[in-house]
Amino acid sequence: MIFRALEEIKAQVRQNTFLLQALAKKQPPPTTMRLSDDFKFPIQSLEELRKVEKVLGDKLQQKALTSYLATLGGVNPGDIVRRIMRHLLSDALAVQFNWLGRRGQKMAFSALSLTAVIRGAAAVQNVTASDCEVSIKNWLKYSGDRNGGRKRRAEQQQGPVNGMSQTKSIKLGTEN
Repeated sequence: MIFRALEEIKAQVRQNTFLLQALAKKQPPPTTMRLSDDFKFPIQSLEELRKVEKVLGDKLQQKALTSYLATLGGVNPGDIVRRIMRHLLSDALAVQFNWLGRRGQKMAFSALSLTAVIRGAAAVQNVTASDCEVSIKNWLKYSGDRNGGRKRRAEQQQGPVNGMSQTKSIKLGTEN
């Protein structure tokens, strides 16, 4: 009876060891590296972005930032990348970028060192490079819609209604 109990305990220890190893693989490594004080998020201007890019020339800082961003989490690949992007860039800065920089006066986000860091942080959470790029492209694409951009464009396209602005006609409609 005692031997059977010992065998059951050994089996349980093996199972717990296996589960701990699986969990350790999923968790990002603990951040022992210190992030530079040059990292202030979200990045608000091109000047701040240039400073960050310069700091990312140091491989240790790249690893530290990758580890830090990997801790932001998310429920699916799109959510993970959106959280990272929202944490890194302000909407005002994001509207100045698209993926390749081909349209208008926009700059190429894919050419930044920051892109490799984002991919690395997403990869820690099992997001493929392809899914990461698609999510970054979408986040940049719709950056102009955030903070009231879509509403402003819609109002400009509709113009005044019967000589009154749309807000006045709505207010008049609610008074009756």
